[in-house]
Amino acid sequence: MKHPEFFYGFIGVAVAVQIVFLIISRDPAKYRLMILPSIIEKFSFSLATALLFTNGRLAPQMFAAGMIDMLLGIFFVVSWFKLKEELKFTATANRRLLCKKCQQPQIIL
Repeated sequence: MKHPEFFYGFIGVAVAVQIVFLIISRDPAKYRLMILPSIIEKFSFSLATALLFTNGRLAPQMFAAGMIDMLLGIFFVVSWFKLKEELKFTATANRRLLCKKCQQPQIIL
């Protein structure tokens, strides 16, 4: 391995993102904004695996893993829109919202 710092750096980032997924799962309404980078993460990997597979540079098993990530990305998109429906607007000027479940202020994009 020529550059182990890239490998171990990737492992660190991958573990951190998995922890973010666990945090989101505890209270999706509270951490709704973290769903956006999660969507990007899921679709970036699935797109990369699809492109590599179509060019013959990736094993079918890794392509299947990429398609599982695509499905999880679709679930994140669905949850993003479902959570938006659950939030109610407040009368503040900066478009802050209150979550119906936790009554925490949320920012809707």
